Formats: sequence, structure tokens, C-alpha cells
Amino acid sequence: MFSFRSKTYDIQARRKGRWTIEQTASDQASAETMAKALLAKLKDIEAVRVVLDSKPDEPLWEQEKPQVTAPLTVPQIEEAPLCARPEDLYGPAARKTLNRLFRQYLDKSPLTPTEIMHIGREMKRLNDFESMVQTAIDRAARAQKGPEGEDAKKRTDALWKLSEAITKRANEADKLKLPSIRELGFDEAIRAVAKTAKPEELIFLLRCMIARELSQTRSWYGKLMQALEWNNATKETASIGLLDDFISDSLGSATLIADLLGQQPTLIDALFKLLDMAEGKFKGPGKGQAPDVVQAEEALCKLMATGRLPASQDILMERVRSELRGPNPLVRNNQIVEQNRFRDFIKHVLRESGVFGGAAMAEALVHRTAAVLEMGGPNGLRAGVGWIVEAGASSLANANFVVALSSTRIAPALEAVVSVELKKQIAGIADPAARARILAELDKQMKTAKA
Repeated sequence: MFSFRSKTYDIQARRKGRWTIEQTASDQASAETMAKALLAKLKDIEAVRVVLDSKPDEPLWEQEKPQVTAPLTVPQIEEAPLCARPEDLYGPAARKTLNRLFRQYLDKSPLTPTEIMHIGREMKRLNDFESMVQTAIDRAARAQKGPEGEDAKKRTDALWKLSEAITKRANEADKLKLPSIRELGFDEAIRAVAKTAKPEELIFLLRCMIARELSQTRSWYGKLMQALEWNNATKETASIGLLDDFISDSLGSATLIADLLGQQPTLIDALFKLLDMAEGKFKGPGKGQAPDVVQAEEALCKLMATGRLPASQDILMERVRSELRGPNPLVRNNQIVEQNRFRDFIKHVLRESGVFGGAAMAEALVHRTAAVLEMGGPNGLRAGVGWIVEAGASSLANANFVVALSSTRIAPALEAVVSVELKKQIAGIADPAARARILAELDKQMKTAKA
């Protein structure tokens, strides 16, 4: 008489890569049901499987816990440029805002705002993706300063019309057979479009052509290098501005910026390097940088130094301004060192030719100074102005700072500090021509504010 051992099915669970037996069953169907219940019930379980106890390394059935990814979000923004025509959306100021609003979607794609706005099928994908466009339009409408009496609802309607207009334009462009840069080369493709395009459509069609090519490159580093290679090879000077659009969009990627920065000991060191890059100063490989990234940084700096990439420079400066307005300390765990390094930074950006980074930089410096001094509210802002001018290199540099500050959103909160400091700094300027220039700039800003 033979006796047969009944089969036993082990239900195994994986935690942190290690399998353990959780339960047993007498048949496979029951084992699978029990395994699914475990996977759904216990959060720490990564996967489950069913095996015969006699063959523990040969799974009969296995299932991974599905990866839950957070939905993409659209951030709140405090300001956005006023766009009246479809062409305005293609400009640097609007693209900088689009980079912020759609950052998560762009990183997921990965595509730049310029690429999406010039390829109809990509516009469709974005328009169909959850409710991102609707949310972004709502955010922008609330942040925009429209004509007097125009409320957010009217701005929302206006932005929807602009979105529909650029979508229609991109769809129509998709039907056109444009030259291939890969086949003809960059300059020859540029000339081929120029021969047939109407003058009013030329720039748009050139961007469409470049967008089609770059959209096939699925990394930010690759997009940057391709645009830089085209720039190095081109003899068409008019194309530099077009390439600036795509280079600046690529630099909106935090991942690419982190690669270009390399390993920095502190945030203030990273900000100094961003300033160097914006001015076209290459100071050699950074710690932890791959050779190909170093090559890209050097090529970018060389082109930045020519002054022909204003949009790209502004993207780097916006990264600096954003970090200054953010919560991260410039130097961790040493307030004295942080303040000293920040004084050096102030001297670097407050120049006798003007504030490097403009009025927005002046405002960001005040916000950061209030944080460094650990003072909040209007009192912190006012104290920040005084601290900054004490750190400034000269009366002329300080006067430029105060004039720039007078046109910012925080000027009303500073009350009389701006006028008092301006009189003090102007009095310290020895050169009559420089003094006259400061007063002319102040007069210009006051007229602009009234208009």
C-alpha cells in the first residue's frame, strides 16, 4: 500500500528584497487568493508569490505591488507676464512661466515648452492630460495683471483663446513637410525653409523644424548638446536667437542644472557658480562632474560669454533668484560664515553698472537678507535693505540697488527706507555723470510706474 504526501503551497511575501513564508494552503487557487489579500492589506509587502513547499525556488505564481505614483501637479505662481497675442506665448517671459507651471509634465515627457507649442500632436497630448492646462490657465490668470477692470475670469477666457490659437497653429504646421536637419544639416535646412516661407511665418516654421528634431532627443543633456552643436556649426547669425529659445528651455530642468553644477559644498557656492555660468565664465571641471557634462558646460559658457543668449542667461539668473527666495540655508549650521559669504555675494551682484539680475534680483536679496537676519514681515524687509547697502562695494553700486528696488512689489512695504537710502547713496557718488545717470534711471522708473 502506497501513501502519498499531500501538496502544501507556501505563500511567500517580499519585504526589502527578502522573501519569507507568511501562510500555507492545500491548493494553489486558495494560496493565490490568500497572497492577493496579503498584498492588499500589508503596506510593507513589496510582492507575493506561491510555491510548492518542495520547490521553494520555483514560483508557480507571483505578483508585484503596483507602484502608486503621485498625480502631476501645477504649482501656484505669484506673477505671470500679460499675453495678448499667440506670439507672446512663444516669448522668453511666457516660456519661463510655462516652465514653472508645467515642470512636472515637462520632466515626465521630456519636452520643452517651445517643442510642445510647435508640434500639434504634443499640444494634443498636453491638452488631454488630466486637467493640467485648465489648472495652469487658472493659476496664470490669477497672477496676471490685466488691463484696469479686467478680472481673473476675463483673463481666463483670454488665455483659453490663446491656447486654442497656438494649438490650431501647431496642428496646421504638422501637416507641412519641413526639411530635416539630420538629412540636410542645420544651415542648409534653415535656408530651405527661408526660400519658401512667407516672411511673417518664417520664424514660426523654423522653430517648428527645430522642435521636430529636438523632440526626438529624450534627455535634457542631449537637447542642450544638440543645440550647442548646431550653434557651433552654423554660419547663419539669425539662428542664434532661435537656438537661445531651445537652450533656455533645456536649462529650465533642475536635473540638468544639477549636472552642470556638480557637487557643491554649500548652496552659496552653487549660486556663485550659476552666476559664473550666466556670465560665461568657465572655471574648470566641478567635483563629481562627468567629462561629457564638463564639455557641455564649457561650450555653454563660451556661448554665454558672447552675450547672444539673453533668454538662457535669464533662466540661470532666475534659478539664483528662486533659491534666494527659498527656505534652504546658504551655509548650514554656521550663521557667521553664512552672513560673511552672503556679503561677498551681495558685492558680486551689486555693481556700478547696475544690479546683476535686475530688479527681481534686488527683491530676492532683500527677502534672503531678512531670512539671514531671522526677521519677518515689513520690519525684516526694511532691516534687510540697510544690511545690504552696508555690504555694498560703493555708493554707486548701492544707488543702483535702491533704484532697482523702487520698482519691485515690496517697495510699498519699505515705506521711506527707499527714499532715505537713495538720498544717502546719491550724496556719496563723486562722479557727476554717474549721479545724473542714477537720477535719470529713477525718473524713467517713476514714469513707467505712472503709465
